[in-house]
Amino acid sequence: MRVRKFINKSVLTLVSAAILASGIAFAESVKVSEPKYDESLHTSEYWPNGVKQGQYTSNRISAYKTTKNSEGDSTNTIECNVKSATLYVDGEKAGNLPYKAVLTEGDHTLRIDGGAYYESKEVTIRVNNSKNGWFFIELERITGKLIFKTEPDSATVEINKQKLSSTGKKTVELNAGNHKYTVKAFGYKEINESITVYGGQSRNVQIQMDEAPFALEKFSITGRDTFNPKAGGKFSKVECYAKVTGPGTGVFQIKDSDGKLLYEETKTFTTWDNYFTWNGKDKSGNFVDDGAYTAVLEAGTEKKTLAVTVNSDLSFQRTWITPNGSGLGTVASAAFYPKKTWGGQVNFSGIYNLQETDWDFNINAAGLHSIGNHFEISTGINFNIGDPFAVQWSANLKGGSKIKLDSSALYWALYARYGICTDPLFAPYGADTGAGAGGGLALGWEKNGLYLGASAGATYQGLLGTFKAAEDPLLINYGLMINYTKSVFTAGAYASASTCIGNLNYTNDKGTNYTAETDLSAGFIRALQAGAALKFYPWDTAVNIDLGADLIYYPSSNKIWAGVTFGLSAFY
Repeated sequence: MRVRKFINKSVLTLVSAAILASGIAFAESVKVSEPKYDESLHTSEYWPNGVKQGQYTSNRISAYKTTKNSEGDSTNTIECNVKSATLYVDGEKAGNLPYKAVLTEGDHTLRIDGGAYYESKEVTIRVNNSKNGWFFIELERITGKLIFKTEPDSATVEINKQKLSSTGKKTVELNAGNHKYTVKAFGYKEINESITVYGGQSRNVQIQMDEAPFALEKFSITGRDTFNPKAGGKFSKVECYAKVTGPGTGVFQIKDSDGKLLYEETKTFTTWDNYFTWNGKDKSGNFVDDGAYTAVLEAGTEKKTLAVTVNSDLSFQRTWITPNGSGLGTVASAAFYPKKTWGGQVNFSGIYNLQETDWDFNINAAGLHSIGNHFEISTGINFNIGDPFAVQWSANLKGGSKIKLDSSALYWALYARYGICTDPLFAPYGADTGAGAGGGLALGWEKNGLYLGASAGATYQGLLGTFKAAEDPLLINYGLMINYTKSVFTAGAYASASTCIGNLNYTNDKGTNYTAETDLSAGFIRALQAGAALKFYPWDTAVNIDLGADLIYYPSSNKIWAGVTFGLSAFY
């Protein structure tokens, strides 16, 4: 068989007319540009008429489309993912792809030469004079192999983000073409080069690395440069990072403002990254006084220093993030997280009605940031999965100060908050959901990790929020908390009461009506709440494992709700 466009000039005239007549349909059939290889294309609808799927198992056409042609001659377009590939039709060179041709009716053999980087491919197509055809043939890249041999043998080779074996022959198979690689070994100069992979060939690459002279490239503090050794957990120490170029030894020291040596540690460098930790104690194991200190690292002929501050005012209260900021339950803490602390928590709670013996479930997510030593912002969102389904959001600002005594400290803080709620969260209508606009005062006393605190506050439209009810009582909260922090855990407990002044009359979307006479004649205490909290921060990390339990009692209805909580939080 042969290509009809080479027959004579008169036939070419007829072909041109056919192409113009089918131009619109043809344009619609060639909108694919370099599609990826997709097995899903290899279904019967993409194969030429009369050719069964699997007949050309080694010479598949990647995609095939036809459009009607009423002029009698068939215009066929051949495309490929390699634009410069050369097309041969029935053994004769036709040109580079993409290519358009008028072919005689019947079977034709197409061969696509992919050049140096792609496998050539031969396929058979069937042409029907009543249809214009579009054929897309996907060529596979030719791969080659690189075999790296490095000196030293322990060097690592990384190419195209793929790390090769660190010992013996380091072999990788890649597409033909240029690739960049990196070779690293401790104590040697890093190598960054490009290399050409030849299709179908293996190439041995010998790497001889040059030794790197010892140098102290970096000495820095990885976390906080100000810390409280008695605070407990990750934030009771300072961590320093040193990067070196090769093997050697270094001496890490802590000195006071007069240059007196307080702590010393000798380290042998066996890798690039090295860490030193100081827990705020001198050589005798005693806590040092508050003040400025210097971290010194001498390595080889180099010496670098860092400024470190010990400040026992930085009390790290391991509390929860509540609608009133850091605290427990409905009781806000007057203590603060250290400056520049970021925190987040996710808690899951089960809430059980002891009288009606049914469960609600609660999911809470919250975040906190200490802008200064005594100023923090927080926000949270809460989902109650039960009857009713309710969503609550709140945000809080808290600021205050600390009065340092001989061996203890007094705290005070003012907080302001705002929140919205879709429905009351507990019967008869919420135990401080965090909705509404309000604020309060918190006081506290702390000594050696023991914190005693009290808080009181009021919230306008605090049961449903400012967007829900025309009448919504004034909510008043007051409570006490105790919290004790050690190196790997914090335990706390709290008790609080709430009073409502005003009336509530609200019907939700499901028709549930909430009404209450909440003036003082209905009882001074609307709800009582008490609970305990336990936080573990094992392995000396900033991640907390949170456990909690609480009870909520409503005197007017004589109902009790019990809750258990599990969650994770992190502060850094």
